[in-house]
Parts: sequence; structure tokens; C-alpha cells
Amino acid sequence: MSLTKRPYFRLFLLLILASLVVTACGTSAPNESWPGMTADDQFIYVAYGPAIFGYDVANQQEVWRYSPAETNPPFFAPPSVQDGRIIIGDYGISGGFLSPGSAYTLYGLEIVDNRTVSEMWTDGGELSTDRYVGEATQVDDVAYVPTSDFAVLAVDANTGQLIWRFEAAGAVWSQPIYNEGTLYVTSLGKSVYALNAETGDVLWQTPLVGAMSAAPVLNPDAGLLYAGNYDNKLHALDMATGKEKWVAEAANWIWNAPALDDGRLYYADNDGFVYAVDALDGSPIWEKPAQVAGPVQASPVYADGRL
Repeated sequence: MSLTKRPYFRLFLLLILASLVVTACGTSAPNESWPGMTADDQFIYVAYGPAIFGYDVANQQEVWRYSPAETNPPFFAPPSVQDGRIIIGDYGISGGFLSPGSAYTLYGLEIVDNRTVSEMWTDGGELSTDRYVGEATQVDDVAYVPTSDFAVLAVDANTGQLIWRFEAAGAVWSQPIYNEGTLYVTSLGKSVYALNAETGDVLWQTPLVGAMSAAPVLNPDAGLLYAGNYDNKLHALDMATGKEKWVAEAANWIWNAPALDDGRLYYADNDGFVYAVDALDGSPIWEKPAQVAGPVQASPVYADGRL
């Protein structure tokens, strides 16, 4: 089987490998955290404990590592990587006896020849008063950054300068999703938002019953947005208006984002049930859900007929 002819399967394998990289690269973290991971066809990018590092899959070796000088804050958010540039925020460090509270820093890094990393800028802890948990989205030279500070930030990805700030009704733990000039955002504040990506103005807001910790999934061909919710439902909204089109049920919280493939949606809940529904109307495809051992908090991945 040629991996070159199966890009989704290749990416699936890279993400599985990423789960092993944390141990293989031997980061020693004084805190407990989950690894934030992203991948492309050649590299896996991992933020874990007090370090961010790049791992070359073909050569099976770590090729670079970055830790903020002196402070060593923990990282939870997946690195956002585009055009040799990394945007990521940390989980915060104590300000010390003379500076009560914690500091939370946003970083812009540059990958040089896939071998070294240099610091382009940091915000000095000025842009957020709470943790960075979700992955940023980069579009051209703008980074859209979710924060636990009830905000989404648009910053210049090359300088860190703030362009605009949007205040949500709750913490934003999920990656903002961009499509044709619009930014779609879910929040722990129980609302889904569509924002003008240039200005941060609200195009629409749809309140729901429960919180949302996973990014929305877009289906532009159908004009639908899908959001898993802590109200035990998967919601389908109209991308243009935010109007709810249908809901699909689950047995418990839906912590993760669904997987969309060939007109089908796959999603899972905290009771370990896995569901398949029609992406257009939400009707069940499987006679009954599958079940795995334990809660499902990671998003399903579909590749080559396997989930």
C-alpha cells in the first residue's frame, strides 16, 4: 500500500506516532499536562510540559526543541504551524511573591531549515489573563488565538501586535475555524459564534444548552456547521445564519469534534458510545451505536474505511 496515494491514512499514522513521541523525546515536566499535537506529511509538532519540539517521522528523531528561557511554563495547546511559523500560548506560571497571580504568554516562533527554532516575539503576558488551551488558526499573516480569558484574539503573526479582540460568553478552549472571511467559534459559555475575520464583529450568535470544548466542523457544500455539546447532543447549524437545522442524540457529553467523511458524521461521547449519522439531516446510519471501553474525549479520525 502506498502512503503517498493515501494522504489521510498517512496523516492518521502520523498522529498515532505522535502519541509515542512524548515518551521517546524524554521531556521531563514538573507538571501534569496532556500533549498538544499537530502534524504535516513530514513532521510532528508537540507541546508538552515546558517544551515544544519537532519530530522527523521518516528519520525517527527529534530535530529541534524550544523552551522559554528561565520561566519553563507548561504547554497544553497544540502548536499552530504555517509557513515555518509557530504560534502558541502557554498554560501560565506563577508571578512570584512580588507579583501575585499568574502570567500567560503568547509566542511567535520561526522554524529555520526544519532544524532550529528561534523566537520572533512574545506578548510578555499582556494579551490574556488566563490559560491558552486551544490551537490558534493562521490565515496569511494573521493568527486567531483562543483563550480561557473569554476571548478570541487576532494578532499579527509576524509581530504579535493585537489587531482585534472578541469577548465571548465563556472560555474558548477550541480552535477557531476559518472559511471565506468568517471565523466560527465555540465556547464553554454555551454559544456558537460567527465572526467577521477582518474586524472581529459578530455576524451571528447561537446560544445552546451546554458548553462546548471542541472546535466546530464545517461542511461548506451543505452550508452546515456541526458542534458537539455537553448537553448530550450534536448540533447542526446553518453556516450563514446560525439557525439550528437538526440535532443528533448521545448518551453523555460530547467532548470532541465529529469526523466528517463522504456525507457521514462520526461522533462519540463520554460513555464510550460511537455514532454515525447522515451529515445532511442527522438520521442514524448504524442500527445502534458502537461502544468502546471508557469515555471518548479525542475526536474520531476516519481513514480508509476505518474509524
